[in-house]
Amino acid sequence: MKSQRLTLAGLLGLAMLLCPLGAMAEGLPKLVRVSTFGVGTTGHALVTGMAQAIRENTGMRMLPVPRETETGRFLSVRTREAELVFTTALSVSAPLVGITEFGAEAWGPQTMYRVWMGPNRAGWVASVESGIKTLYDIKGKRIPIWPGSSGRLATDALLAYANLTWKDVTQVKCPTFGGQIRAAMNNKTDLWWLGLYAAYTIRIASKPQGARVVDIPPSDKKAFARMRKIAPFFSSWHYKGLPGKNKEAWSTSYPYVFYCYPWLSEEVAYALTKGFYEGYNQYKNKHPELKLFTPQYALDLKYLPKGYPPYHPGSVKFFKEKGVWTKELQAWQDMCILLAKERLIAWDEAKKQAKKKKISLSSPKWRVFWENYLVDYLTKKGLSPSPARRVAN
Repeated sequence: MKSQRLTLAGLLGLAMLLCPLGAMAEGLPKLVRVSTFGVGTTGHALVTGMAQAIRENTGMRMLPVPRETETGRFLSVRTREAELVFTTALSVSAPLVGITEFGAEAWGPQTMYRVWMGPNRAGWVASVESGIKTLYDIKGKRIPIWPGSSGRLATDALLAYANLTWKDVTQVKCPTFGGQIRAAMNNKTDLWWLGLYAAYTIRIASKPQGARVVDIPPSDKKAFARMRKIAPFFSSWHYKGLPGKNKEAWSTSYPYVFYCYPWLSEEVAYALTKGFYEGYNQYKNKHPELKLFTPQYALDLKYLPKGYPPYHPGSVKFFKEKGVWTKELQAWQDMCILLAKERLIAWDEAKKQAKKKKISLSSPKWRVFWENYLVDYLTKKGLSPSPARRVAN
């Protein structure tokens, strides 16, 4: 974190002097920092692409703040080094319910809101020489796994679709999400998880091992249901003009979201959502993916998984003023808020139970105990525990 802060300080430099964070213009801050993926990634490019529309519509500068890890991205917002985190529904799953590294005592379930979103068109890509065409071809193949919820959920969902377990494949451990991309570049994995039009996918497609987008047809309803039981945010998307061996395929997509903590003011959230909503025509041509960040997608219940962060009250206020907030959206919002409250209650109760059972909250045993406790607690209340699920002791 220290080196990241020094790097950020170097990048901001003059901007911080000319535009102090505490400065206000018409009640709004002059600078909104967005913790996101590193320079060269799609996430960083999308934030940059939308920045001009936000500035022209709100007067606020939007600055991407690169962070390498999931923990680092959320920690930046939690400690108020950034106002927003721009990441995926896949990556928010762990902090949302307090699992994997977010099961540590210092974390637990995180209460968050969203202010805007669009689709992240990502899926599994395989080397041509591996012979993988569908997920049913992965048995015995080299499959990457990396720390954090994105690594756990993406790979577990992959195996669930194929009705396999880790015993059926060769696990390739990678240090980060970027690490599995580097492994793919060096032909150390047969499969990797990546934006299907990303620069890295194009680069790997040009290498000797080649690249093929793995076909995940929605017509295989049982397999798709197994996958969504683990990763409920996945939806099916038909792709054309793909790089690599196959130019057309069915694969997955899931939301790319601007998340925040409750400390973000209603005024700022309102202004940001208004800026995205009314600035669509200004940013849609800044990046090929931004054409899909439409107001319609942002409010489509097909892409709003139950129990995931609801919209910020300031965002809801704007949507209501525009007349686009429906009773169905309000029902979804209420369920998300209820689940967030219940997770916090379960967290406090689980810690008390762990103390009685002499389970240290700094031990791996605690994280297993906590996730199983949460699943049982929510299930007894008739609520969905997803993305948490029972894990072996």
